[in-house]
Amino acid sequence: MSNEEKNRVIAKLGYHKFTIKSHKTSEHIQQVSRDINQLLADISKKNPNMSMEEMALLVALNIQSDNVDLQAQMAVKSKENADLMVRVKSMEQTMGTLVKEIAEIEKEKMREAQEKKQSQTPSKGKKNQGQAKSSVKRPPQTKASGKQTPSQADLDKEIPEISQPSLKSSVNTASKQLGRLRQTPRS
Repeated sequence: MSNEEKNRVIAKLGYHKFTIKSHKTSEHIQQVSRDINQLLADISKKNPNMSMEEMALLVALNIQSDNVDLQAQMAVKSKENADLMVRVKSMEQTMGTLVKEIAEIEKEKMREAQEKKQSQTPSKGKKNQGQAKSSVKRPPQTKASGKQTPSQADLDKEIPEISQPSLKSSVNTASKQLGRLRQTPRS
């Protein structure tokens, strides 16, 4: 930034006047001046024989001490923020895994319900040697067990998409909570 863009502010510190050029606003500079003057007044009340130079040094020492404390607090908060971000990422991965598992469980339940429904449905058509032929397409039997094992493609065609409101609302709630965690201000 050039000098033309800087603000010129006259500030009184103690009994001295300074012309300050800064990119900060006039209000900011005036607030800082008031704060320093308050610190000088507090030191002057406690130590009336102290020179302005000594008081200014004590003010500088106190301000820098506070600055060091704030930097240490920022470092701690920054570390906590980084740890929280790692936890959020881990929770996102866990949530993704759980959502997939829930979807698989729901699909399996729907398959079982559909198979149960198909087995309870009365047969239509002609009887052949005492057995009714079902209009439902039966998957092939496995050789070893003799049980029918439907192919995944056949089942996926027959099973509608999962539309469990409770599942959707749980996922939406979890997503919103993760979104809020991501928006937590970083220090």
